[in-house]
Amino acid sequence: QAHNVSPLIGLYIPAVESEYVNLQTANTMGAVGMFQFLPQTGEHFGLSAADLLDVEKSADAAARYIADETTHFNSDRMKEALALLAYNRGGKAVEADVAALVNEQNRACSICALTEQRDKLDKAFRRESVYYVPRWFAAAIIGENPQAFGLHTKPLSSL
Repeated sequence: QAHNVSPLIGLYIPAVESEYVNLQTANTMGAVGMFQFLPQTGEHFGLSAADLLDVEKSADAAARYIADETTHFNSDRMKEALALLAYNRGGKAVEADVAALVNEQNRACSICALTEQRDKLDKAFRRESVYYVPRWFAAAIIGENPQAFGLHTKPLSSL
């Protein structure tokens, strides 16, 4: 909230990134922690190597990252979805993807245009990034409507 980012975004990023486990062993890309920051990205947001495992500091850095990317894509109706995609793929890559594939005919849903034309994007997009935003929405839908899925708990945002 301090960075004008919906708390729901911050609540469900670690659901997708780490299933709420503060991963201490780096993945194949080198990311660690609940928010799965790469060391160089963490450093850009003022996080030391130890801070990557500090959930509170990483949550704040993730909110700043999303705020920056939302501002960067501010002229796009899908700015929040593009910011989420950038969290996974990197802002420069998403910017290049949008520049290459989004036009006047498909601008109303730029994230849809990228998904529909995924065969024109690189292997990393097709293998992982194309699923990132849908996974985030699925986590949020289930997490905020658990009883609709037979789960006997309150919405995660209420806990």
